[in-house]
Amino acid sequence: MITDKGTGSGFIAHETGIVVTAFHVVASRAHSDRRVLIRQYAEKENEEVSEAIIVKGHRKLDYALLWLLEDERYTPLPIGNPRDLHYSQTVYAIGCPAGLPNTISKGIVANPCVKHNEVECIQSDAAIDHGNSGGPLINEQGEVVGVNLWGGIGNYDAAKFSIPIDYVLEDLRDAVAYGKSRSLRTLLCPSCGFLDYNCRSDWFCINCGYQFQLD
Repeated sequence: MITDKGTGSGFIAHETGIVVTAFHVVASRAHSDRRVLIRQYAEKENEEVSEAIIVKGHRKLDYALLWLLEDERYTPLPIGNPRDLHYSQTVYAIGCPAGLPNTISKGIVANPCVKHNEVECIQSDAAIDHGNSGGPLINEQGEVVGVNLWGGIGNYDAAKFSIPIDYVLEDLRDAVAYGKSRSLRTLLCPSCGFLDYNCRSDWFCINCGYQFQLD
């Protein structure tokens, strides 16, 4: 995933081309980009660079949903249940640390439910570094159980964090229900990432009060 802020990771969560990533990958201060570039199959013969539009974000929980603009059918990663995680279970973090694509690191669950920055997270010792942000945390069945956040507490190897995937699922279901066309036409709050599908205001965000600067 490429923005003018740098690079991050993500994964396809729905066959219509909805991508999950970390909000801080596409955000800067109080604003978020609306358009980003997605690299698929990076450094492979079939590498593609596609444009995507941010359709939802959550600054506190640090995730965002993007929609690939091409009307194709994609292969999503299966979704697992993070509540089934247990101590010492094997997990895998996928992403592009330091810009190195297609990187997989293996670890164990250090704590299946721990608070980090006042958010319940999955704590593991899987190597999660700058560039892994937004990539999936996967269980041994190949199911996504979390969205990786960059780093953790200092240089402690066993203190890497991912938000449980079930934080994202309601917004994912809403995006699918409303559809791509409506999602892309709706105003996105650049501050908190809120998308008001009912368009109850066109000059301020009903979620955080941010005043839009309309052209």
